[in-house]
Amino acid sequence: MRLQLPAASLGLAEHKHIEHALTLPEGFPYEAVFQRDAWAHIGVKLRQHDIVHVRDEKGSFYARLYVRAADRLWADVFELEYRPLMKEPAAISGGLKVAHRGKAKWCVVREADNERIQSGFQTADDANAWLSSHTAKVAA
Repeated sequence: MRLQLPAASLGLAEHKHIEHALTLPEGFPYEAVFQRDAWAHIGVKLRQHDIVHVRDEKGSFYARLYVRAADRLWADVFELEYRPLMKEPAAISGGLKVAHRGKAKWCVVREADNERIQSGFQTADDANAWLSSHTAKVAA
């Protein structure tokens, strides 16, 4: 006897599960999403088999989580994928470093007093490139 999958077991993904997007607030560690009670206020929106796309405000990583189980005050999630999206910040050079400053986006700041030297970079990589260029010019 040949095994066959029932026709009803195949359907459009949007009919079988919902995909959600979660942006972690600054200071909320990614590792905390694996604690069931971290989902206390939003667990009611999730159901088993849903997918949650996760990133932080800085855009420093992307993750995809699978909801194994959920109820009103908790969720149990499993990591399907995790990708860092930024290179490590450039080493502090000449007292300058790259930092994320909310609406000012990515900035090069003076470490001594956190004064912005250059701001408005879309990505940390752009800010690091400017910092490397600036450091090379100062050194020359």
